[in-house]
Amino acid sequence: MSFEDIQAEIALLVNEMETQPHDLHELQLQIHQKLSEMKVFGMPLPADLVALEKDLDAYFSQNPKS
Repeated sequence: MSFEDIQAEIALLVNEMETQPHDLHELQLQIHQKLSEMKVFGMPLPADLVALEKDLDAYFSQNPKS
């Protein structure tokens, strides 16, 4: 593996760490945003993300203080 490849992987990992949600509310917002973007572009929605969004919506409906 070249030095440039290693630098690219490190940059990717740092970016992922910076963009990871810190709580479930943030995760819910990120999923909602991503699904909305996909809808706008007419892309098929991944069933697992749709299900996760529904599960998080249900969770927060039952646990509003979380």
